[in-house]
Amino acid sequence: MKNKNTRRGFTLIELLVVVLIIGVLTSVAVPQYQKAVLKSRFSTVMPVAKAIADGNEVFYQGRGYYANNVDELDIQALSADTNATVELASIEKSESGFDYVLARRSDVPGLAYIIYQSHSEQFPGTIMCEANDTLNPKASELCEKVLQGRAVSNGSLQGDNWKAYLLAGEQGSSKFTSCMGAKPAPIVAGQSRATGTATCNEKTGEYEYSTWENGRTYSAYSECKANGVSYACAGATFTGNFSKCEGDAANACAGSTFQQQAYCLGKIANACADTTYTGRFSYCLGQSEDACNGAHFMGNYSYCYGYARNACRGAIIEASSFCQSDNPNSCDGAIYPEDENGRKGCCRAISSNYPCPTGAPKCNDSSYPTWDGTYW
Repeated sequence: MKNKNTRRGFTLIELLVVVLIIGVLTSVAVPQYQKAVLKSRFSTVMPVAKAIADGNEVFYQGRGYYANNVDELDIQALSADTNATVELASIEKSESGFDYVLARRSDVPGLAYIIYQSHSEQFPGTIMCEANDTLNPKASELCEKVLQGRAVSNGSLQGDNWKAYLLAGEQGSSKFTSCMGAKPAPIVAGQSRATGTATCNEKTGEYEYSTWENGRTYSAYSECKANGVSYACAGATFTGNFSKCEGDAANACAGSTFQQQAYCLGKIANACADTTYTGRFSYCLGQSEDACNGAHFMGNYSYCYGYARNACRGAIIEASSFCQSDNPNSCDGAIYPEDENGRKGCCRAISSNYPCPTGAPKCNDSSYPTWDGTYW
């Protein structure tokens, strides 16, 4: 006969199944809970930003321009969660046409909520969420998946490491620019005695030192040495064979022009930035990563000599110019614009050990003369 008092316990397999189920539920529920908390906290800045943006529109209707700061607006800002701080940016008209309200929370890092005013030159009437995954690994997911934002392809108001997502309105042809920050101070170069005043290029959105005055001219076999000073040789003109700008500081040779067989020696990143090559076989010798970034090669077999990894990244290679790859990946990131006749510059690999990047137009050596050492 069976003992009626016999009790059965859980088997080990049953316990394991229960633990597994709990683990699966936890792995699903916890992230969802974290996203819900993040959304809940971040959402508190939205009505605050809208109240200020609406008040600024009323301000605009009466004066024809937007307020310089929130205090000028005849509104009472909405109160936010007392356990968190809501940070609101001043509303101001910038040179690049941005009028906006920027709202953030100190307890939700890596996220920003932006409303662009309806008369803003850039992104008028749009609302964006910006995310920095370095500061908050869930930031992009919240902007894109939770708030259903659409990724903006042309940068971010917050700068590097931030991504922008469109929540309302249309992106159109507007773009973020770097002209929003404080204007760089005028530079005074050393050996060239060139001076440059920073102005905002409305087409590119970049500050440029566009005025070069009294830049020296360097004839054959002469050189300008930066000696570690930025802009030391800025605005100079190199006209003769083997004349050179020796750049061992960022922007050391900025604004300089290189003619027949003249060259810029880029020993450090951006040493030859914003230089122009117009003469036959004029070139930028990139001995450092990004050394020739922003250099512009305008035909006549002018070229970017990639002597280090990514040395020619950002260089503009027009038709009848080329990027010479003498190091792995040295021509990666070079730009080959097409002219009105459909022609482009090209990439030439010194050997199979230093191939041109995938997709880069390859030089036809029957059309491009081979370097023979006579113009080095």
